[in-house]
Amino acid sequence: MKKIIYNITAVLFLGLLIASCEDWDKYESADLASAPEITLDLLSVKDSSVTVSAKTNVAGYVSMLITDDTTLTVEDIDAEQLLTGNESGLEKLLFNVGGAANVEYEFSSGLSQNKWYQVFVVASNEDGVFSAVEGKRVRTDDSHPPVLLSTSPSKSSEAAQENMFAVELTFSEPVQLTDAAKFSFSYYYDDEAIPAENVTVNDNVVTVSQVKEPYNGEWVFLSWEEGAVTDFQAGTPNKVAEQVSGVIDGGLAGLYWRVQHVAFDMAADNFMPEVGSAVSDPQFDIMYEFPYAVSFATDDDGYTVYEDGEINVTFWSEGKKTIIDVPFEYLTLTGGDSVLVVSIPEAAQYGNTVSVNIAEGVVVDGYGNPNATFESDNESGANWLISYGYTRDMIIGTYTFSGVSYWEGGDEAFNVEIVADPEDESKVIINGFYGSATPIPAIFNGDFATLTVQAEEDYLLGDLFADGGETYFWSYDEAEFVINILSNGDMVTDPYYWLALYWVAGDESDEGWVNIFVESTWTKTESVSASSGVKAARIVEKVIHSDLSRDGIIKTK
Repeated sequence: MKKIIYNITAVLFLGLLIASCEDWDKYESADLASAPEITLDLLSVKDSSVTVSAKTNVAGYVSMLITDDTTLTVEDIDAEQLLTGNESGLEKLLFNVGGAANVEYEFSSGLSQNKWYQVFVVASNEDGVFSAVEGKRVRTDDSHPPVLLSTSPSKSSEAAQENMFAVELTFSEPVQLTDAAKFSFSYYYDDEAIPAENVTVNDNVVTVSQVKEPYNGEWVFLSWEEGAVTDFQAGTPNKVAEQVSGVIDGGLAGLYWRVQHVAFDMAADNFMPEVGSAVSDPQFDIMYEFPYAVSFATDDDGYTVYEDGEINVTFWSEGKKTIIDVPFEYLTLTGGDSVLVVSIPEAAQYGNTVSVNIAEGVVVDGYGNPNATFESDNESGANWLISYGYTRDMIIGTYTFSGVSYWEGGDEAFNVEIVADPEDESKVIINGFYGSATPIPAIFNGDFATLTVQAEEDYLLGDLFADGGETYFWSYDEAEFVINILSNGDMVTDPYYWLALYWVAGDESDEGWVNIFVESTWTKTESVSASSGVKAARIVEKVIHSDLSRDGIIKTK
């Protein structure tokens, strides 16, 4: 049985072997097509293009490539890689041909004028057998002048450039400089052309730098003459066309840019009245003088963008402050638009310090630059003291005191003398009040136009009636007695302050009011020196009022 199986196996193996030998004979007898032939010819050259012809003798494929690497030779190019499109180049193509053919193609993508390139071609038949690589060195023509392709930065009227920015000009082909002075910058507000001095060229990029530093917000224009740069055409190079830039027919033309805006500072020294000075008008105008004309900031449609409160004034009084927003109608520009006038909407009080704050962008200069923020308080920046500006000498002299009594028929008048306190420039001495020899000190305030008697403790005027009793000077219900100084040196009190005289018997068995003056007028009769010694006559008539308590009364007559 085993023998039968071996025989069957041998027969089958022999049959397979014979069949295999027949297939080997068929394969060995098949002939592959011969490698194709290809030739490469230059047909024409133009500006930035070349046309070539690749001629093959069989059906199959033709592959072409152009590169700007002119160091390559046919030995550097792999035929199979070229055929499959895996060689790098500026432009590459694959053509299918049905037989012997002449393939023509114009290369132009990525090519420049007047420049050398290398073209390579290869062909393959339908069996995949490829030819040797053919190559040819070619050069583009240059019958046209260089053309500006782009600028960096791009032209724009947006205020975005730094002052001394340079401009890069990219042309359509490599260029050479003929004369830097043929490039020039001009400016919107100063249209005098300024020749460029620093111009550099790198292949097809020309960099032009400014000579003059423009103002912030200025428009900058770049122009050049015909032939400022040329190409490299042999013989007579082609000249770049003239570029004219500037304001033409009322509009921006050519190449232009704008320098970025920068806020300009405001200085305290430019304010009027002088910062830190005393001002007598409690609703005075604050003025600021710019070194040039300005205008109120507007939007693109020309409407003023000021919002109430962008300028405000602050009234400072004993550590407290009141902020007053300034509406636009309280702002004006005068002096050829170089002086900003801020009218205060409300009157301050005498003794207040007034300061001003100005937000950025309230006004702009001729270039569109905004003012910077200006801030003040009662100690720094721009501030003023609201003051009458009186000096102590204007109240030195003899006065007639006329007092309106709380009691009907009790009005009185007498003379007093006011002299300077020799030890304190802020004080005076009142002599002879109600015939007393007791000096009464008072604080002079020329800013407030007041004379204040500190009456926290009663002043003993003495035995004015020669009866053993004592009369006291007292400010009824207040810790002080304030007298208002008028511009002519006279003085008055208002009904708020009551000046009281109180009498106490020597044995304290009796007491009462001599008088209470609810109003008084101090009329100046003459000026005297501090040592004149003039005193009023003593009051001899004594009338004591006991119908009022010393604990306080309602101040109504």
